[in-house]
Amino acid sequence: MRLRTILLALAGLLVVVFAALAIAISRIDLRELADALESNVKEATGRELKIAGPIRFRLSLFPTVSVEGVSYRNTAWGSRSDMLRVRRAEIRIALLPLLTGNVVIRRLVLVEPDVLLEIDAKGNRNWDLSRASPQSAGESGVREANAPVQVRELGVENGKLAFRSVRPARSWNAAIERLAIEAASDYDDLGIDGAGSVNGISLSLRGAIDNLGRLGAPGATGLLDLDIAASGMKIRANGRVPLAAESPEGMDVKLDVAVEDGSVPAALTLGALPRLPAFAARANARTTDGVLDVKDFEAKFGASKLSGRIRIGLQGDRRPVDVQLHSPLLDLKDLGREPGKEPRGAGRLFPDAPLPVAALKAMEGRAALRADKLKLPDGRQVEGVDAQLTFSGGRIAAERLRIRLGEGELALALAADARSGKALAIDANLQGGKIPLGALAGLLGVSTAIEGGSTDLSLRLRGSGESVRALVGNANGDVRVVVGPARLRNRAMNLGADLTEIANALNPARAIDEITELRCAVLRFPVRNGVARIDNGFGIETAKVVAIGGGSINLRNETIDLGIRPKAITGLGIGAGKLARLARIRGSLTDPEVGIDMEEATTTALIAGAAYATGGLSLLAGSLLVDNVPDHPCRIALGAPDRSGQEASQKKSGEGLIDSLKKLFGS
Repeated sequence: MRLRTILLALAGLLVVVFAALAIAISRIDLRELADALESNVKEATGRELKIAGPIRFRLSLFPTVSVEGVSYRNTAWGSRSDMLRVRRAEIRIALLPLLTGNVVIRRLVLVEPDVLLEIDAKGNRNWDLSRASPQSAGESGVREANAPVQVRELGVENGKLAFRSVRPARSWNAAIERLAIEAASDYDDLGIDGAGSVNGISLSLRGAIDNLGRLGAPGATGLLDLDIAASGMKIRANGRVPLAAESPEGMDVKLDVAVEDGSVPAALTLGALPRLPAFAARANARTTDGVLDVKDFEAKFGASKLSGRIRIGLQGDRRPVDVQLHSPLLDLKDLGREPGKEPRGAGRLFPDAPLPVAALKAMEGRAALRADKLKLPDGRQVEGVDAQLTFSGGRIAAERLRIRLGEGELALALAADARSGKALAIDANLQGGKIPLGALAGLLGVSTAIEGGSTDLSLRLRGSGESVRALVGNANGDVRVVVGPARLRNRAMNLGADLTEIANALNPARAIDEITELRCAVLRFPVRNGVARIDNGFGIETAKVVAIGGGSINLRNETIDLGIRPKAITGLGIGAGKLARLARIRGSLTDPEVGIDMEEATTTALIAGAAYATGGLSLLAGSLLVDNVPDHPCRIALGAPDRSGQEASQKKSGEGLIDSLKKLFGS
């Protein structure tokens, strides 16, 4: 028999088979199939699948079914009726594999899908579809498929994906302009190409991964080559990634990250990462025996550099941790924003995200950071940072955390307890002695020009909570800061717009004097159940003006109500009408309002806003601010009675005044 005859016979047979299939398929009631599918989904998941629009079928070697108006019901507690909505879906099926019992979807296209993922306050997830069917579920409660299903190509056009979480309060919105996921002919390699945006940030990704034929197999790995680009951020990952179902073993990936806008990582991770400075980093990440080992880590942000090694256990009740980081130079300007440029009204100051208490409880080991040099925002350079934390059985302790600042030293003693696995208890004690005021201001991000100002400080706070917000909201402790004589160069000080306005109103001589001669400054207040009561606890004395302040700061609702009264003690060199009677700072901690009262007649009305939202405390009702400014507000701030006229000798010597203040406090 000739080859031509054989081929014609085979072609004829295929035509007959195809015609038979066409006749059979044309007699299928597609609406009846859709009803059956809706019923099966409802039985398997307990939720309704609805195909409201028309169903169309186009016959070819790759028959195509298109449906419109598809929706899938949300859980009962969801914020909207449907978890999934799709305007149109097209499914192209390979015909010949059906003869062998295989379902091969050559192409699945979703047009304008709209997906909402939610987590309620109890941690329930609306995408949890686990529901065993008594008639057909096995011991695992999962219905087994009758035939294997393979998807060759997935396409998404103009899609939406939203995520909502009640606790912690987070929201995440993605717009998918296009997404194409295509498998090779052997289904072993997968290509990815997509573009869209996340929380308004443009995002694109392109890459490939191989060895998908072993997806889920124990110890399986695949070669990943992926590029992610966003507005102000680029990530490249290349290497081996695990393909096993539940094991991270076998990862060996080289990462290169470049971030120009530090808000991008925060937005893409739902706030899990804070706003970061611009940086570039690279590292090799490996997983072996349940341990993530980040080697050859290098990061550069501005003039600052950081390098080292990070080892963290990923499994088990006890997870080893060993972090060793070193920096030849840490420049504080590289780590934060310039004073006065912080966004106003940015919401709450303290995050409500749950602290990683369970992870801290499991850690066993240490984390250390050593910086040879520390550069302050005003340009001065001091000896570096030497810090080390130890983790043991849920207890965290700072074995050493010290910074040399001029002749003084700032030391932090920290003890934390995560043994409950739910809340973190912290006892922090920050002590400093003989620290130059300029260096201390530099650590707080304030660019100053200060000579002298030897500062002693003591800060002790204790609290516990599941989040930072809860922790500070029930904190208890005491704060004391005593500053000695100093010379402040007025025009060189960058305090930010609001603080500069207050400083000029309290001491109008700043506008004409190059130097402010500071004799002393004191800040002292207790913190009880998250509320700081500043009972005339702020005092400042200069050569021309003295001032006393009081009020309250509520860490629970993050509000402030603080008033400061000044008094001239010598000629200001400027009209007396320029001196404020009262400066008022009140409102939210992230966006407080500043009020300057220049007229005595309005002072009473300004103070009389009793029980402002600071835990029931107010300047007047709580007697937190005196009516008349004393001659020695530093003494009053430390809790000593004012003995005007009895300390003439100490007026001549600022050092004697500070020594006296320390003695009064018992230090």
